[in-house]
Amino acid sequence: MATKLLILGKGDNMITMILDNLYSHNTRQPEIHVYNNLSLPIQNTFDHDKFNIKVFGTINMGEYDLITLGVYQPSHKRKIVETLNPETNKFMNVIHDGLDISYTSKLGRGLLINSKVSIAAHTTIG
Repeated sequence: MATKLLILGKGDNMITMILDNLYSHNTRQPEIHVYNNLSLPIQNTFDHDKFNIKVFGTINMGEYDLITLGVYQPSHKRKIVETLNPETNKFMNVIHDGLDISYTSKLGRGLLINSKVSIAAHTTIG
């Protein structure tokens, strides 16, 4: 079975940033699924020539190897995690290839870090 990435949420700009960050590594996930669990209208389509993207209104969480959150608001993130109770070991970091990070820094799971960012020595991001 091919690795599938599930993006929980529907933040149009957030999903575009996730795709751009994956693309910066020339990372090609065979399938990217978006679960619009907030029942909000999607303003833009997510076409990208390097990714096969599908939007779903219902999903089976067990079918996915990797998960990331596609919303900005912390309250929406909490609601998604509390409602769906995803396996935290499946959360992936989506980090742009242009990130500058000290080897003494520590990163948690499920982070989205864009380009032009520097993370100083001894920094911990949960």
